[in-house]
Amino acid sequence: MEPICALIFPGNSIDASSYPAFIRDNNIRKVIIVADKGFPPSKIEGLLKERPELHHLTPTKRNDKRIAENSMLAFEEVLEGIIDR
Repeated sequence: MEPICALIFPGNSIDASSYPAFIRDNNIRKVIIVADKGFPPSKIEGLLKERPELHHLTPTKRNDKRIAENSMLAFEEVLEGIIDR
């Protein structure tokens, strides 16, 4: 029941370039943005600092060194309460 915000950009625009414009144009301040790999957090670093209640979930790229450093592929557990059995 939470609102979702969407904005259409021209087909020839790059996702990473549209990312900060989307946030500014919609005055997004208190939200968690769920984005794909085309929307790198590095493109909105300034906005994240200006808007402390703006957060993001972005997939980690497969070649990210933090994957090996933190054994991120070693997890074999199941999150309880997530899947209705």
